[in-house]
Amino acid sequence: MTFFLALLGAVGGAVLGGAIGFFGVILLGYATGADDQQGALAMGAAVTGLPVGLVIGAILGCVIVLRMRRKAGAGPVTGRQGLAALGITGTVLLGFYGYFFWEPPKPRFKGSQPVILAEIRLPAGMVDPEFLDGRRSLLRTYEDTYYDADTVMTPRQEGDWTIIETRQSLFYRKADRAIHAWVRPGRLLIFELEDKIGANPAETDAFGDWHPVTHIRPGFYEEDIPAEEAEGVAIRLRVLRPVD
Repeated sequence: MTFFLALLGAVGGAVLGGAIGFFGVILLGYATGADDQQGALAMGAAVTGLPVGLVIGAILGCVIVLRMRRKAGAGPVTGRQGLAALGITGTVLLGFYGYFFWEPPKPRFKGSQPVILAEIRLPAGMVDPEFLDGRRSLLRTYEDTYYDADTVMTPRQEGDWTIIETRQSLFYRKADRAIHAWVRPGRLLIFELEDKIGANPAETDAFGDWHPVTHIRPGFYEEDIPAEEAEGVAIRLRVLRPVD
């Protein structure tokens, strides 16, 4: 009986300790003004406070139960029983943590990374030049990870259209990609690329056809704006494969 109570105490302590560690890191982050963009604070809590709290909580829970049983006059617990209780608990916690937080290795490119050159076509009045000055586009790829290195958007005029030039380096061999571009306050353009270039695109000699915008939204998580504003908004792509 003592063994199973110790095991139960370790599991309960781990759950409580993990919760305290997770939310404790989040509260500490808010108190110190830590960056919380795109869930960074929660992710940090999941990989630091949560596992530390799980381990400490499991050990303390097991120890507290054993001490209480000893004070209550129960038979002594051998070191082997205590280690077994902690070992089983540790295995369960490791499986729990791996199930929720472990990710398989991401499929990277062998050799040089492909580069997407993109041109975004917009009605001239849709762009705010001051807002766009120095602003970067974002490449969403592989389960909503965002990258924005070397992606400053450069506008030019072609008749009644504004053409925005930008570029993106590809990091992973996954077809699930999208380019996000803010062109003025409250106007986010989203171009899904899954059916336009594959997971491992070949180099192209010139820009391809124009593809209409997938979404125009006031913000990342807001509903699309009326379709008529999207008329003429499009993107075309060219792929470069730098030589190693």
